[in-house]
Amino acid sequence: MPLLELHDVVAGYGPVPTLDGLTLAVDAGTVVAVVGRNGAGKTTLLRAAAGLLRPRRGRVTVDGHDLATLSVRAAARLVSGVPQDDAVEAPFRVREVVALGRLAHVSPWRAAGPADDAAVADALAATDLASLADRRVDALSGGERRRVAVARCLAQGAPLLLLDEPTAHLDLGQEARLLDVVRRLARERGRAVVAALHDVNLAATFADRVLLLDAGRVVADGPPAAVLTAPRLSALFGLALRVVADPERGVPIVVPGATP
Repeated sequence: MPLLELHDVVAGYGPVPTLDGLTLAVDAGTVVAVVGRNGAGKTTLLRAAAGLLRPRRGRVTVDGHDLATLSVRAAARLVSGVPQDDAVEAPFRVREVVALGRLAHVSPWRAAGPADDAAVADALAATDLASLADRRVDALSGGERRRVAVARCLAQGAPLLLLDEPTAHLDLGQEARLLDVVRRLARERGRAVVAALHDVNLAATFADRVLLLDAGRVVADGPPAAVLTAPRLSALFGLALRVVADPERGVPIVVPGATP
């Protein structure tokens, strides 16, 4: 059974829905990159999958549970995410912010314990933040704050990770390390990852599957080499593009220029 399923979902914010009958299934251990133009519905898809936006029609299930029927705490044990505009301006320490990811597991009757401390330590190490654990978040760079947001998501320990532009503000090295961490979480710990990305080449390198969206509908869904073709991408983005194969990894590389 897929870990995440969206069944014929119609969702949005105004009279015209952003998602129009979208159906998607994501298995545990799989990384799916969602690619499309601005306004295609990438963030709306993630919000619906997180239970933050109630579908007008259709159903969203995670691990067999209908999100609409779950409490906030129960949903947080299944789904974690990093939104585009995630920002912490308060003078909290990095370790304290990452520990907020454990709120779904603690309560007034159970304080944080060794398992929670271990989850926070693992998340700090995975995002190269251990050396900054006692720094104030409001004194960090934009890229460092982005890594704190991802670390909090990892510490939550949910089987489904939803990431909206997770590499925003990161330099090339941080970007590669972070995506490697997310890939390993999926493969070694059976997490399902859905990430909205603007960088098509990043999606090709990072994901097992690419979901191409246009106007709230799925244009294509499958392995990067099958989805990221020059005719399809040129038509979608209104720009002449070439797609060549990386000779070492076999993944497609998208570059501007007319297809030969």
